[in-house]
Amino acid sequence: MSRLLVRHLEIAALQDWTNHSAFEKCGDGFLASTSTEALDAANAISDPAEQEKAYRALFWPRSFGAGTIDYGTMEEGKTISLEAAEQLAAIEPPLIFLPLDINGHKVRLITILEIKPLIADAETKTAYFPIVVGLAIQADIGEEVTEEWLGQPWASFTGWDALDRNEIWEILHHCINKTLRALGPEPKPEMAEAILAVNAEFKVVAPKGDEAAMQSAIANAITNIQQSGELIKLTVERHTGTPPNCAHRERLIKLVKQVDEAESNEMKGKSLEALMAALFASVPSFNVFERVVTESEEIDLWITNNAECGPLRREGDVILAECKNWAGKCGKNEFNSLLLKMMNRSHRCTLGFLVSWNGFAETITKEMLRGSRDELLIIPLDGNKLRECCATGDFLTLMIKSRESALMI
Repeated sequence: MSRLLVRHLEIAALQDWTNHSAFEKCGDGFLASTSTEALDAANAISDPAEQEKAYRALFWPRSFGAGTIDYGTMEEGKTISLEAAEQLAAIEPPLIFLPLDINGHKVRLITILEIKPLIADAETKTAYFPIVVGLAIQADIGEEVTEEWLGQPWASFTGWDALDRNEIWEILHHCINKTLRALGPEPKPEMAEAILAVNAEFKVVAPKGDEAAMQSAIANAITNIQQSGELIKLTVERHTGTPPNCAHRERLIKLVKQVDEAESNEMKGKSLEALMAALFASVPSFNVFERVVTESEEIDLWITNNAECGPLRREGDVILAECKNWAGKCGKNEFNSLLLKMMNRSHRCTLGFLVSWNGFAETITKEMLRGSRDELLIIPLDGNKLRECCATGDFLTLMIKSRESALMI
C-alpha cells in the first residue's frame, strides 16, 4: 500500500507538470487529450490565433535547463518562428548547476530535465511519461561564446572522459539524496535513561527589592540544571533575609479579588484573562498578547516562548491559554477546542494551558490520557492552585510542577 501511495503521488505530480495532457497511441499516430478545465480555458479565448497557440502549449513538455523545440522548416537567412521562440522562453532554469572554471573560462555544469505528457499505448497495455535527464556545459554570466570556445573539448559534456562524467553523476546523486534526507523525518537513536537523585542547595543573587529579577535568577538556576537532562521532580524553597517585592503580590491578590467579585459573564472572562496575563508575563522568557483574533478563531492568551534552556526550550515558540470563569466545571469539549487551536498553529505550538476557575470534570483526565502519546500537551490550572500561587507570587514554580504532573498522567 505504501508503494502504491508513493507511485500515485509521483503520477499526480507528473500530471500537474504536464497540464494533465496525454497522447493515446493509435497505430503509427497519436490522439491528444487533456483536462476539461484546460480545454475550457483555451475555448474561452476569442482570438483564433491565440486560441490555437493555447491548444498547442497544453502539450509542450515541461523543460528545465534545455528542451525539445519544434523549429518547423528552417530556411537559410530566416529567423525562427514566433511559436519556437515561445517554446524557448518556456524552458525554465536548471534545477541544479555547478559553477566551474576551466582553463580560465567560467562555465556552468547544468542538469537537464524534460518531462513530456503521458503516452498510453492500448496495444501493449502500457502508459508512461517520457522523461529526459542529462548534463550539459553552459557558459556562465560574462563568458563570451565564440566558435573557438565551442570547439574546445571541454565545451561539450560528451567530450569528457567517461570516468569524469561518472564522478559528476555520483556527486549529484549524493547531493540529491542528502537533500531528500533533510526533507524527511530525522531518525531518532534509541536512548537509555538514568535517574539521578541530587540533594543540593543553590544561592542566587538579585538586586534588593526587585522581585522580578529574583524570579528570573531562580528560573535561570533551574533551567541550567536541566541542560543535560530533564528535571522529573522539583521542590523549591526560598530562604532569604530580604522581604519579597510586595507590589507584584498585591497586584495579583487584587486581580484574584476582581475574578471573585465579577458578576457579568463578560467581566468574569476579562478578569480571569487579566489575572493570567499578569502571571504569564512574570515569566522572564514569555511575551503575552491578549485576545488574539485570527481569520477563523479567537484566542484568549497568545504567549511567545523565548526560553533558550530548560524544559520550556523543548516546547514550541507559541503557547496558547484559554480562560474559563464559569459557574460549572470545564470538560472535554473545552479541552478539545484548545487542542484544535494548538494544532492549527503549523507545528509551532506544543504547549497549552486550560484555565478553569471552578475546576474540571473527570472527562479532562480521560482526554489527557487519550492524547498522552501525541506531542501536544495541555496543562489544566484551576482556581485553587492559582490562589495559592498568587499568595506567594511564584507562578514559575506552579507552571513547572503542573507541567510535570500533566506529563505523569
